[in-house]
Amino acid sequence: MKRVDLHTGSHDLPVSPALEEFMLSGWADSERHVTQVDEVAGWAAVRRRQLHCRFSGERLVVPAGSFKRRSNDQHTIRFRRILPMSG
Repeated sequence: MKRVDLHTGSHDLPVSPALEEFMLSGWADSERHVTQVDEVAGWAAVRRRQLHCRFSGERLVVPAGSFKRRSNDQHTIRFRRILPMSG
């Protein structure tokens, strides 16, 4: 593995040279596989661009799949709002 400077966030402690050397060593070489582009990818990119132009600045909610009852659920709810965690 090549030596790369490890950039930690401001909240992290600096990484010691010994720890950095340990983390960079012992990795097996990996093969890189070229993935094939699916034939629908070009159409999907055009479609996304069209939707972006038509609904610029708006939030789209696109239902996908069917209703599913989760474990111990009393109600089938179409969309579940995810609330931010508070403190």
